[in-house]
Amino acid sequence: VFDSKVATADGPLVDVALVAHAERIAVELDSWYHFHDPQGYRRDRVQDARLQHAGYFVLRFPTEDIDDRLSSTIEHLAIALAGRRAARALL
Repeated sequence: VFDSKVATADGPLVDVALVAHAERIAVELDSWYHFHDPQGYRRDRVQDARLQHAGYFVLRFPTEDIDDRLSSTIEHLAIALAGRRAARALL
């Protein structure tokens, strides 16, 4: 689901760029300012921790990877999906 919100136990809903709820994967796309703004970087880490506490595996990609490294980005997503599905099958 694109531009979704994820409920966590410790605060308001978290906005996520892309989420696979069944596999509990949250994907964020970070533009250049995410890497140059210390406060934004800290906010992202808090958001990641909240998502992880809610059982989500968080993947972050630079926005330019969508244009410059799309096949590699898709491969990383596929690996994460396969890993989460395999882990779920073991439970």
